[in-house]
Amino acid sequence: DKQNNFWLSCKGGISKFDGTTFTNYLHPGWGGYLALEDSANIWEGLFGLDHFNPITGVWTHYDQSNSSIPSDNVSCIDIDTNGVIWLGFSYGYNGGIGVGGTNGGLATFDGTTFTTIWPLANPYTGVYGLTIDASNNIWVATRCEGLYKYDGTSWTNISGVPLSGCSYCVAVDYENYVWYTEVYTGVWTNNPTVGIGTPTNIDQVTVFPNPATESFTIHHHFQNDQTLILTNSLGQEVLRVSIPNSSEEIN
Repeated sequence: DKQNNFWLSCKGGISKFDGTTFTNYLHPGWGGYLALEDSANIWEGLFGLDHFNPITGVWTHYDQSNSSIPSDNVSCIDIDTNGVIWLGFSYGYNGGIGVGGTNGGLATFDGTTFTTIWPLANPYTGVYGLTIDASNNIWVATRCEGLYKYDGTSWTNISGVPLSGCSYCVAVDYENYVWYTEVYTGVWTNNPTVGIGTPTNIDQVTVFPNPATESFTIHHHFQNDQTLILTNSLGQEVLRVSIPNSSEEIN
């Protein structure tokens, strides 16, 4: 949270860790996914949606027996800059059958009303991950339809990422770049830069600019020619080039 406390969801309740001490708030259930609005509003989703106020100790539970929430199978939760709760569901959406990622969907909750949202192409796709970036864009990872983005006006299915396998997580880093995981092909990001690790012999080797978007220049001060081997994130060699005792631009 904004006070740098860690909040953990556990079977039997939630806990706050301030760096020294755990404070436990007991509550029956299996725990779930957490979203923190402020110090008085903690939201937890798994089997329905729970609201907890640590100041008063009051829990409020929402499920299909007492509210219009479209499913009790919450798979992800986040809060936008307007204080609206965004929920993803893995299955059982609006009474549909399906298990483990089929027949899911989305909804928002403003504290009073649940509003269902359906940007997906077919009813056999559940929602596995959801995050909101610094520009208030909603990013949604789906079971078999890849990654979606909502900019406040329209939904876009993101091209360039796999659609055939299950996606799991989507997150935004402190520079507002999106990171997305897919079961068969690994991790994807819209960060356009490539970073190069700092050379061990820093006095002999210079790499600039770093990070780079299109090319970088490497310069070394060794007496003999040196071989540069460039690998991708999977460790596969993509370039091998000999560099003389001078600068070499690498595209």
